[in-house]
Amino acid sequence: MVRLGDTVNTDDKVRNPPEERHSDPRRQVIQIEKMIPHPNYTSEPKPLNDIALLRLSTNVEFRSGAVLPICLPIGIFGDNGNLIGRRASVAGWGMTKTGKSSADLLHTSVPIRDISDCTGSLSAEAHMCAGGDEDGGDSCRGDSGSPLTLNELVQGELKAVQIGISSYGDIFCGT
Repeated sequence: MVRLGDTVNTDDKVRNPPEERHSDPRRQVIQIEKMIPHPNYTSEPKPLNDIALLRLSTNVEFRSGAVLPICLPIGIFGDNGNLIGRRASVAGWGMTKTGKSSADLLHTSVPIRDISDCTGSLSAEAHMCAGGDEDGGDSCRGDSGSPLTLNELVQGELKAVQIGISSYGDIFCGT
């Protein structure tokens, strides 16, 4: 199942005992009809193309500010080079500076950096580098799968455009 519109992790039984759990009344719970993994997914030696599409059993209702569609960057930016230095948003329920995961959906602004700034063997064709800000805002362990977005003018309207997905990072928080 997919829960859309939640900003509180209601499954966290330690920090959210049953008597204290609450959820946005605008949330939608929809069954997954089919999971379609990336055709080039590999798990060894390091996960690559670790993404899948979910076909839902019913249509999503975009009736409130709690659930909105996201634009894909098709034809908007060209290559990643012209994004370097811009600030993007990342959100998730991952680890915080205290070393514990958050029950509330958190978000921060991160800089898009040159791929050479990131550690490891990342390929510029398949990856981008974001985060590692001096101010401390970054994605953290547990944020994997979270969207990396920019607000852009699309056909004359300001819209969220997903430019990446949080996947790798330092053991705690990092690029």
